[in-house]
Amino acid sequence: MDGASLAAPLTGERVTVQQFALGVLGELGARVEPVPGGIRAELEQERLAFLEGRPFAPAGFAAGLAASPAGEPTARAAIYLAFDPTQADEAAELVTTGSWRLEQLIAAAVRLGRLGRAWVRPPGVRPAMDRPYLIFHFLATYVGHEPKEQLFPVAVDLVSADAFALTAATPALWRLMPEGDGTPAEPARLSLGQAHERAIDALAQAVAEQDAGWLRAARLRLARELEELYSYCRTALDHEEHEAVEAAALARVRELETLARPHVLARAEAATLLYVPLRRDRSGRLYNPVWKRHAPAPS
Repeated sequence: MDGASLAAPLTGERVTVQQFALGVLGELGARVEPVPGGIRAELEQERLAFLEGRPFAPAGFAAGLAASPAGEPTARAAIYLAFDPTQADEAAELVTTGSWRLEQLIAAAVRLGRLGRAWVRPPGVRPAMDRPYLIFHFLATYVGHEPKEQLFPVAVDLVSADAFALTAATPALWRLMPEGDGTPAEPARLSLGQAHERAIDALAQAVAEQDAGWLRAARLRLARELEELYSYCRTALDHEEHEAVEAAALARVRELETLARPHVLARAEAATLLYVPLRRDRSGRLYNPVWKRHAPAPS
């Protein structure tokens, strides 16, 4: 069995690869049963897609929402996992350090915000220092035409105050460790409140950049609704009393402002503290190899 240890989901305690995998599968709602040489995990199709980073997974799941309407059967899929190469069945996926399935499990744990604190260790990186980042997991609810929900992870550099949204990329090839390895860590300079403010700013920018099309469509839909209302009012004024028409029009405008005015509501569902390794590039600047960007110096 793989003797490596990782940071456990939710608690951050030291666990084995198998314990880590079982913890994440439990968070995903999997039905797990032992089989010769490993385990059989049965997941809803939407949750398996979430684990594998495929767009089939609804954003609502990440907030704990039901994947299917009540009473409707949900399609499920089974995966077979093994953790000991000496006992693994040929039909099972071997989950071990560096395996693709383990990287998916790690990425799912990070996206769901189920890690309290962990140290990131990409392969082949010799860190000059560790820097603390606070990852906020926001659930954004889009109100208006074609409402939807989306999960936005936002990273805040607790030293430089740099903040940016994390893209839902394929799982990164790095491990999450339950404790540091002696690499010097920079002290955090931002308070939790300051970090939250920076995260909100980065979230607003990400929503504006990624969903400009949704906003335009929602505004056009609202404009059409208002034009239809004005047209109705003009026609009705020729046949009905002004006071009755005005009252009905005002009621409809209030309804449109509540239901159709495009806006986005966001709340932080969870937060993860990650210590990320930094190295120096040829120019001597600090570079973040995890998110492939330079790490600004503290101001």
